[in-house]
Amino acid sequence: MRRQVQALEFLLGTSGYNPGAIQQYLDTLSKYPFFRFVVFLNADRTFFGIVDAKKLLALLESPGNGLTFASLTTLISRGDREQLAKLPGFVAASDAVKSDDNKREVLEKMEAKNFDWLPVREPNGHFQGIVDR
Repeated sequence: MRRQVQALEFLLGTSGYNPGAIQQYLDTLSKYPFFRFVVFLNADRTFFGIVDAKKLLALLESPGNGLTFASLTTLISRGDREQLAKLPGFVAASDAVKSDDNKREVLEKMEAKNFDWLPVREPNGHFQGIVDR
């Protein structure tokens, strides 16, 4: 919290994540305006996708939707990209912009996708950050 972390990162295909810990992190960090995203990284740490953290928390806390903290943890541990990509509001690496894209291209992509923000990906495929309108 002192660092005002804007995102939690999860490494796909990695076991050891705990549903209770994920819940506690999301519950706690979502109370702060600086925290906004959950980022999913491939095993080689390249960017896979991103979701709005507060919307993900609301989804996980909604009973009866089939997604729980335990099932999210399983998807992360298994590296189940297909199911993670189905999360509401999921933004894939393929929708990311590059840091050297011009402002017009980025805004056009936001308009086309109906997004207010997009992830930024480095040339090597790593997650760099977020660009907002």
